[in-house]
This record gives sequence, C-alpha cells and structure tokens, in this order.
Amino acid sequence: MVRQFVDIINPDIFVLQYCTNDISDNSFQLEGRMSHVRNQKNLRPYLIDDSIAFRLPKYHPYLLLINNSRLFRKLDFEVMKLQYRFDDPTRLLGPEAPTIAAERAAAIALTGDLMSQLAAAMPKGTRSLTFSCDTSNPEEAETWKAMARAASLDVYPSVSEKIEAAEKNGEAVRVYDRGHWNRLGHRIAGEELANVIARHYL
Repeated sequence: MVRQFVDIINPDIFVLQYCTNDISDNSFQLEGRMSHVRNQKNLRPYLIDDSIAFRLPKYHPYLLLINNSRLFRKLDFEVMKLQYRFDDPTRLLGPEAPTIAAERAAAIALTGDLMSQLAAAMPKGTRSLTFSCDTSNPEEAETWKAMARAASLDVYPSVSEKIEAAEKNGEAVRVYDRGHWNRLGHRIAGEELANVIARHYL
C-alpha cells in the first residue's frame, strides 16, 4: 500500500506511530497464542515468508458474522472481555515460556524488518521519524528505539512521555479501555508532534 501511493504523495516528512502491541500483532504465532481479540487477529494480514497470509479463509463463518451482524460483534466483544478478565498471566511463565520467547524474538525481527521496508520505501530526501503510544515500560521502549534506529528512523519518545506525564498529574487522557487515547490524549500527542516537527524539520 505504501509503495502504491508514496510517489504520488512524495512526502517531505514520514511519521510512523508505533504501539507496543505491534510486535505481537505482526506475528501469526504469537498473536494467535496470546490474544483474545478475534476481531483483529482473524481479519488482519500477516507477512509469512514474504507472502501475505490470513488466519481464516475468506468465507469462514466467523468473518461472515463479524462483518454482517452487530449482535455478533457485541457478543464477541463481551466474550473477549471475560476471557481477558479470567486469563491467567502466570501461564506465560510456565512450560510455554521458551516457545513464547522464541516467537517474540522472531516477531521483533519481523517488526524491525517492516520498519526498515517502510523507511526504504520513502523517496530520497524524505525525513522519517517515529513516536510510540506508550513508553511507560522501559524494556518495551528500548526495544522500539532499537528497531527504529536500525531502520534509520528518528526516535521521539517525548510524544508519549507528555501524555504519561499528564496522566500522572491526574488528567484523563485515555478512553474506557485504559489503553487508547481520548480526545485530550490525542491533542497532547498532536501538539508535541507539531513541536517536534517545528524544532527539527522545518
């Protein structure tokens, strides 16, 4: 998709928003093992051996229902919430741990490669930068920074840091799921991103 439109847009600046779940979301194995969010993992494409693959065939009953029934989407969402509520996170430390660690390492490598492909697809002269939706976990933040720098992307953690600082000061910056930003969170992110671009790229 990027290669299809990049020459038409010919951007001066390319901005990549990264989220901590991108690593698992890029992995067919890891997301299948760890995620209960079926309305994402059953619909998204995966890159496997340089080919695009999907988890379910095109006319699978789940896809037909999720795309055509509001009631089914609601029920599926409620079941997902129950699954996460009663999920046992200690299972990740049990017999599955070595397999999960290997799958995560492969997913990090794949995500870094995808970042590099995105940066390489930009026209000569395009300035490329990235910010994250969450830098509260130092280990996860360092993983993002390492992947981005290896892809020759400029890294700006200040966008999410501003939001996290506002949250520590008691401001409500997220919607009900406690993950995604609300209108205030997006405003803070937008203002800081604009400041970054003004300071370093204009």
